[in-house]
Amino acid sequence: MVSQLLVKSQVGVEWGGKTIWVMQDVLADYISSTTALDLEDYVADRPDEVNIITVGYGDASLAKASAKVLPLTNLRFFSGPISAASRGIKPGGFVDIVKAGFVPPVELLWKALFRKKPCGTLPPRGP
Repeated sequence: MVSQLLVKSQVGVEWGGKTIWVMQDVLADYISSTTALDLEDYVADRPDEVNIITVGYGDASLAKASAKVLPLTNLRFFSGPISAASRGIKPGGFVDIVKAGFVPPVELLWKALFRKKPCGTLPPRGP
């Protein structure tokens, strides 16, 4: 789903426009901690090809059930090129968001597969 953010941003740029994505600060923190993209490197004050505004809900436990509006806090703006390497800027870019933050050794996959009993068997092949 997050890769669509990049694709739609690229289409917006190609069409002469800009996209501005609004997301919860918790999601932005998750993206920074689980991918090769650290959004803190893209704190900005002007828009570029990929633009993200993050907001927090503050202390939601203080909000009264009768309140019709939940206050938003921690407003931040991140912006940068889709691919920084194409512009000769610092290595990386927003395309790093689709890269795995960690690739486990293939041995872990094999161990997990062989730990389980087979779920079925194939009939013998023959004439």
